[in-house]
Amino acid sequence: MKKSLLFLSTLVSTSLFAQIKLNPELNTLAQNHQYTQLFEKNKTNKATDKYYFDALYYSSLNQPKQSNDLLKQLAVKDKEFLKNVEYWKLVNENSVKTFDFNQAYKASKYLVDNFKNELTDTEYEDEQNNLRIWNAIKSKPVQRIQSFTSIILPVQKDFANLTNVDVTANNITTNFVFDTGAGLNCITASLAKQMGFQIIESETIKAKSFTGTANEIKIAIAPKLTLGELIVENTIFLVFPDNAFTFAEGLYIINGIIGFPVAKELGTITFETDKLTFSKNIPSTKEPKNLFFESLRPIVMLEYRGKNLPFNLDTGAQNSMFSKPLFDLFSKDITAKATKTINTTSGAGAQQKTIELYQLENQTFKLNNQSLNLPKMLIDSENVDVYGAYNYGNIGQDILSQYKKVIISFEHNYLKLEQ
Repeated sequence: MKKSLLFLSTLVSTSLFAQIKLNPELNTLAQNHQYTQLFEKNKTNKATDKYYFDALYYSSLNQPKQSNDLLKQLAVKDKEFLKNVEYWKLVNENSVKTFDFNQAYKASKYLVDNFKNELTDTEYEDEQNNLRIWNAIKSKPVQRIQSFTSIILPVQKDFANLTNVDVTANNITTNFVFDTGAGLNCITASLAKQMGFQIIESETIKAKSFTGTANEIKIAIAPKLTLGELIVENTIFLVFPDNAFTFAEGLYIINGIIGFPVAKELGTITFETDKLTFSKNIPSTKEPKNLFFESLRPIVMLEYRGKNLPFNLDTGAQNSMFSKPLFDLFSKDITAKATKTINTTSGAGAQQKTIELYQLENQTFKLNNQSLNLPKMLIDSENVDVYGAYNYGNIGQDILSQYKKVIISFEHNYLKLEQ
């Protein structure tokens, strides 16, 4: 049996000891996703938490194995650091990114059993749900993608202007949304059965839709999927009731979603109107790092009103949406210049969500030195995004679809938009 990184057998309940304090300046940069600044400032850090912050940085670069090596060094140099909840969160995240679900189960269980007081109620509930997922798949074969250099796939745009690809399994071919912003792959229950997915027995698992409604879901493994020349084996899917993927009273139906777990293994992805290109092992470029990865999602750094801020990059979102942290940061100007609007969105299963939003016209963001225009900017002044208080909103197709090429590099950590 592989020796555990976690040193679980040597530890006692963390309720018996105090939290290890992290360097406050570096921790603030980490919380705010300012990873480039974090890496530079951490170079002069002489304390043992230098290993932790470097590990966090490399995890954000989609390099979880290098991150794990640093965590191992930290555990040897300072066993007291194993008492820190942030250490275990990172162990957990790296385990998921490397598809080591047995290790992810151990880390989640350790967090739930020992750090309840250090987790928010939402974090604790989410971790319990994750624990049930990892427990169900901890002994299953891991995802594998057959090697390739470059693959081009034809794509179509659907009713919501999202990129769809043909996916084949069990001699059934149908279209799935290709969404780098989806944390896990998803499929409807009826289609999972038709495509020969292996449903896994598990405890009750729930996943919330954006309307806040919890759907009871199942876990499945797709033994083999093909997307053109791309062959994916043993990838995990969340299986939703069919009506959870039915929108606008049946006008729009999603069969399934190919999400982050597959996308992050595809090197550099180029979105164009009629095709997707996956390129592996391309030479390093001089593109500045503006794209990072946390909790199975891409985070893009954009400048807005002179502030360099983290936003969720969601190729599966039709419209961008901004949350309370952004409103709080610029509230004086927003309240002076914005109009109020009522926004009603038809969600999964024909559910509707109605909220009052602030609306600004023709707002400008900067990606490096490139100006991006958002014709209509919607801001929720009351609610924090699902990804927390340090996320300022969601960047969707209303910005991305203005460009002929959207290039997302999981290898070299950049988003590039080309006309």
